[in-house]
Amino acid sequence: MMYWALVSVFGYFLYLVFVAKLKWQQAPFIALSICTCVLYASGILGFLEQGWGLAVSLGFVLGAYAIYKEKPVIPVTWNGILATLVSVAPFVFSFLAVKSDYLFTDWDEFSFWGASIKIMTVTNAIYDGGSSLSNTFKAYPPVQQLAQYLFVYPAGWSESAVLKAHNVYIYSAMLFASATVIRKDALLAAIAFAASSTFIYFFKYDIGHVLVDQLLGVVFLSALCVAVSAQDNDRKYLLPLIIFILPLIKQIGLVFGLFAIACAFVHIALGKGDGFKSRLANAFKLSALYLAVLLVSFKSWSLYLSSVDVTPAFSASGPINWASAAMQNKISVTLAELNTRILNPLYFSYATFHFRPLTIFMIGVALIAPISIMSKGRRLQETAIAAILPLMCAAYIAFLVYCYIAYFSEFESKRLASFERYAGTFLIAWASFLLYKIVDLSWRVFRSAYSLVAILAVALPVYGVTGYYRLDLQKIRPEQKKAVLRKDVSRLSDMIWKKLKPGDSVYFIAQNTKGLEKLAFTYEMQPFKANNWCWTLGKKYYDSDVWTCDKTLSEVMKGYKYLAIYKADQQFWDLFSSHFKDGERKDELAIYKADYDKDGMLRLTEVK
Repeated sequence: MMYWALVSVFGYFLYLVFVAKLKWQQAPFIALSICTCVLYASGILGFLEQGWGLAVSLGFVLGAYAIYKEKPVIPVTWNGILATLVSVAPFVFSFLAVKSDYLFTDWDEFSFWGASIKIMTVTNAIYDGGSSLSNTFKAYPPVQQLAQYLFVYPAGWSESAVLKAHNVYIYSAMLFASATVIRKDALLAAIAFAASSTFIYFFKYDIGHVLVDQLLGVVFLSALCVAVSAQDNDRKYLLPLIIFILPLIKQIGLVFGLFAIACAFVHIALGKGDGFKSRLANAFKLSALYLAVLLVSFKSWSLYLSSVDVTPAFSASGPINWASAAMQNKISVTLAELNTRILNPLYFSYATFHFRPLTIFMIGVALIAPISIMSKGRRLQETAIAAILPLMCAAYIAFLVYCYIAYFSEFESKRLASFERYAGTFLIAWASFLLYKIVDLSWRVFRSAYSLVAILAVALPVYGVTGYYRLDLQKIRPEQKKAVLRKDVSRLSDMIWKKLKPGDSVYFIAQNTKGLEKLAFTYEMQPFKANNWCWTLGKKYYDSDVWTCDKTLSEVMKGYKYLAIYKADQQFWDLFSSHFKDGERKDELAIYKADYDKDGMLRLTEVK
């Protein structure tokens, strides 16, 4: 069935290029986005598998229509051949770099982004109130997973297939964005796209994990480029589609959608032609349409979660007492940590150099001047957009800090957990957009010294790319320690899988650990349920230990049929050895079945 999916995508491509008149470099991302929207609409209605058939069939119909109506002929030129080779190179290298034995090894892959696509593939349904993810703290939207499902469903489940599909969507978004801004030359757009792909590693992302933050960043980049496109039809027909997708990748996509709408408003209002009042009226009208699309998208997922009795992520449990001593302490510590992080000298890696986040911000501000100077005929538009992006960056960081304080746990807030990853979502979009703009504005073939600016703009990222990117393009290599951990957890899950029946659940123990082992086990057990907390029991092992629960084994095992021990220690056996038979107390990789005697005492028998 994989061939049917590929042929279908090519059908979308033919229609978008020859009937809708998009640039060919724009078509792959739009084709994948249309398919994803079809899958989303079908999925929330409970027909995900049928939605796949509908999305694929639509591609066949559109492709056949394009062939019948336009009789497409693809012109062959040296420029076109080179543009194609450069455009597809990142796709091909990243595809070949993912070997068949690839395994997820990251915290967030186990806790949600890998686990959710696994559940969707196994059940052919969007995760709901009955899934093993429903009782976790996350209820993120499913567009990333649906883009992966489009290819994983026909290919059959494998983690390598998920990563390949993930990278295809990321690269297609960046190629789309480059071609949307740089319209004068397909080869130039391809070169700028290839150069910007290095930003994935500059901002501490990679192509070896299926995390959402870089995908959200490049889709925001696409929205930003369409919002200020020189083609009005891009804003009319493509921007609503991309805005619809943003909050369905992650809820904070709502903020990025608002940023894109603001950029479109400024671009239209400060454009040329008609009078200012007429342009302003048109800007308000289109912005109202975009806002409606954004809110419908955002609300649709909230309604779905409510319909399946799942509490949306970041739902406040009650009013926040900002004046309380505890909250004031949380605010002061979080802000102090923010100051430390934005001055972190090791954040941005370029060749052998490192830059602070604040330095990156200042570079973005400094580039306003050259963009303004090179923007003949559109100076007001281009300068305004370049000037409001730093303001949006500051607003985004402020919103992130607010979320840390208001919604994150005290442990995460005071440490600004994953702050660089979240901040990078905006920065990768901003950096790529500035690169495309500088190349577009400065390139004038070889008839002007301005063209040297374009050459320098694409040469600098390529020169400074980190060695990790070059290594990953050869082969994706997981961190060795995490790979060993994952294989050990897989061995433990294999010991119990054949014993499980629908409705069974497993309690996992890994004493004195911080949770990676537990998350890996929960992932391995999908779609069966495992405990979300208290995987280490007894007294705290150290002062900052927030993971160990001072509860009895009988208390936490209620409702669970099996116990899986990844790692036990002396504290565990001192407290709970009475529940086990002599000779069956193992410190690692053991499975036990739970029973209760006539006195209600928990008895655990080893499963062999």
